Formats: sequence, structure tokens, C-alpha cells
Amino acid sequence: LAPSQNSLKQLLLSYNYIYELLNKENIVFSLLDVLDLSHNKLPWLSQDIMAARYAKTVDLSANQIVLIDKPLQFDAQTKINLSGNKVQCQSLDEFAKLNPSVKSVNPAYNKDPPGCTRKPGFSICCDSLSAPFADRLIESKRTQNSLLSGPTGPGAKANCTVDDARQQMISQMGSAISSVANEVQRLQKEKIQLTSEHQGLEQTVYQQRNQSFSVRQALLAAALNLNLDVDQDPSPVVLQKVIDRYEYLSKQEELERNKAVEDWNKYSTEIEHWLKEKDRLEPLIAKYDADISKANATMLDLATQKAVLAEQLKIRSMNG
Repeated sequence: LAPSQNSLKQLLLSYNYIYELLNKENIVFSLLDVLDLSHNKLPWLSQDIMAARYAKTVDLSANQIVLIDKPLQFDAQTKINLSGNKVQCQSLDEFAKLNPSVKSVNPAYNKDPPGCTRKPGFSICCDSLSAPFADRLIESKRTQNSLLSGPTGPGAKANCTVDDARQQMISQMGSAISSVANEVQRLQKEKIQLTSEHQGLEQTVYQQRNQSFSVRQALLAAALNLNLDVDQDPSPVVLQKVIDRYEYLSKQEELERNKAVEDWNKYSTEIEHWLKEKDRLEPLIAKYDADISKANATMLDLATQKAVLAEQLKIRSMNG
């Protein structure tokens, strides 16, 4: 896990057979959000757990933890679940001084059995074991849970060998753990992808609902504008009524447009006829105007001659 110390977000190792934590390189997972070591076989909590000191959630419930090393101090925001263990009360009390969040555990995640001993102010149980007895119990748990039992008696060899069957078991378990880790990683990727798809679908559904609401409102407005009696929830029947009404109005408008076009064509033909007639009559009118002017000139000349003759007759009458 060392290469992922600056990128790991979740470390989910629940329901395994983990009996000891080792952090020889003092790795710290700076971006870790969740460490889940619940339902394992840890008999005590050592300094190695500080690899997850900045995690937001540390679940150590349902182990076999008896003692907690000191001093262990997580980040102030870290939520720690130690329910379902048998932590020695004094050890739990000292741990809680540096990590107050351990006192309160959500009841939904509290795995303590009913009727267990709780210190005042704590929602999890503790066990009033004496410290020496707790130390012996830890050692006993380590021996019980270890797959590789080391030499325990004074006559045991310092460098014991592991038989082939046990070595094969360890190898198989390592392969199984790797397979599970790979499967967990694959499932996490699928979960991220499915979450993204789910969010996309939710956004699509939200947009479609908005569009549906807009269409319904527009349909209601159209029905009211056409004086149609409709409910607040327009049905396909109402929609068909609106469509039929608009089609009828459209046909009426088309008939009126056709009549207007026909009248316009008729008036255009008449205008064209009168323009041609005007062109034909204008030369005649000009000729008649010229003849009238000539006739007027002739009449004026005759009137002058008449006046002269009348004057001459008058003179003759006077002389005669």
C-alpha cells in the first residue's frame, strides 16, 4: 500500500482474519477518508494504526481489542468506532482523552451486546480487566489467531521452519486476498461509474419533467385561448381538441387568403384593362383638344368678321 499513501481514499478490510497491524515504514495515508477493519481478530491497538491518523472514519468494531497503546491521537475530525470489543476500561478512558469522538457511536453502528458495562459519558462498553491480565490476554489472542505460531517454550528453536502445507496455505491466502482486493477495486470503479450514470439519468429525468410541465402549461393556455373546457391535467383528448380547433382555424384562414388572392387578381386584371384604355384614349383626347382649340380660334375669327360687317352695315345705313 506504500505507493498509494498519497492517493488512497478508502481502505476496506472488514470480515478478514487480520490479527496484527504492521507499519514498519511509518506510512501515513494523508488523503484517506475511510478505514474499515471491522470484524477482524485484532487483540490490541498499536502505534501502527497511526497510518490512518487523518482518516475521517476509522471502524475497528467487532474485533477482540483489549488494550490500546498510548499515546494514540487521531485527527480531531476522525470518527472512531470501537464497539463490539472488550477494551480495558482504563485504557479506553486514556484513549478517549486524546480522541473524544470514541465516546459516542451512532446506535445504528454500535455492535456492543446488550447489558454490557458502559462508563459514564460513553456509548460503548469496556471491560474492567487489570492491566497485567489484559497483557496476558493480548498475548494469548496473538498466539490463537496467528497462522505462524512462533516458539513459545524455553526449549523451542529460535529459527523455526514452516512446513510446506502451512506455507502453501499462506500463499493461497495471499492470492485470495489479492483477488479480493482487485475485485473490491473493480467494484469501486463500477460504483463510481454507476454513480455518474445515475446522476446523469437523474439530470435527464429532471429536464424531461421540466419540459413536460412546460408542454402541459402551453397546452392549457392554448385550450383556454380557444375557449375549450379542459381540466388542469390535459389529456390526449384535450390535445386532439386543440389540434382540431387549430386545423379548423387554419383552414378558415386559408380560405380567406385564397379569396383575397382571387379578388386581387381580379382587380389587377381590371386595372390593367383600364390602363390600356387610358393609353388608347389619351391620343384621341389630345386630338379632340386640338380640334376644339382650332374651332375656338375659327369662331373667334368669325365673330370678329361679324363685328366688322355689322359696323360697315351700320355706316352704310347712316349714309344712305
